[in-house]
Amino acid sequence: MKNRYCIPAALIACCISLSAWAAVTASVERSRVASGEAVQLLLQHDASTGNQPDLGPLKRDFDILGSSSGSKVQIINGHMSSLSQVNVLLAPKHDGKIQIPPLEWDGQQSAALELTVGGSGGTTQEGVEAASDASHVFLTSTLGQKQPYVQAAVVLTVRLYADQTLYQASLDLPASSDVLVKQLGKDKQMSEAQNGRSYHVVERKYLLFPQRSGKLSLNGPVLNAQVQDTGSNNRMFGNLFSQMPFGGIMDSTRPLRLHAKPVELNVLPRPDSADGANWLPAQKMTLEETWSPDVCG
Repeated sequence: MKNRYCIPAALIACCISLSAWAAVTASVERSRVASGEAVQLLLQHDASTGNQPDLGPLKRDFDILGSSSGSKVQIINGHMSSLSQVNVLLAPKHDGKIQIPPLEWDGQQSAALELTVGGSGGTTQEGVEAASDASHVFLTSTLGQKQPYVQAAVVLTVRLYADQTLYQASLDLPASSDVLVKQLGKDKQMSEAQNGRSYHVVERKYLLFPQRSGKLSLNGPVLNAQVQDTGSNNRMFGNLFSQMPFGGIMDSTRPLRLHAKPVELNVLPRPDSADGANWLPAQKMTLEETWSPDVCG
């Protein structure tokens, strides 16, 4: 008799565990996206709740571009049920296979999901930091030197390639406590062919000033933009960073967010021979002096 009661009890415990796990579910609209594309994550709670899920674990591999929440009430065959939903727009920070981790909501967890970001191929162009064969937009960055002296100026050249119109675009390189950042001059625009495609190119230069010696890492440039979600291959006219023209207002757009790889520096300390109070590291320096002799009366 004892054994006959043990089996149903184990089955009941198992069912309770499965039911608790299924109380929160997660799903994505697509399991594969191109580099820079955002993806929608839908979280669903099988009950009405005023609490929000913990989205913190997503920040390791994703930027959270926005979220919305709502609830539904259904009456089926006289039985009323309710559920809560949260829709999260995610931008992957890098290519490859990325796990959307289990997310906790009211003490329950969703199952983990896997997302593939980027094409199966790639590009052989040196310096490409965020690109795929199918991408219409990508970034490159080149350092003037990787082993500067502390507080010396280092030139970072960033190039944005696009063969389609970008709306409300911005390119940012945030500074850190270890590296100061200053834009050098104005953007340059040009056209260039890559892999059989014609790209509009924007080139921007930054000055980096490392504030301490040793190995430093600075987050790479980030592009935020809107692109047409029509599949058309529009060519670029005018300023790539222009505001949305009238021609694009009526078309549907989707967000695009590209992360370039971090900027790695191996900063050399101030030499022992430079023992003066003033320290001015420079690759080239010119001193000029002018004077006029005294005129004798």
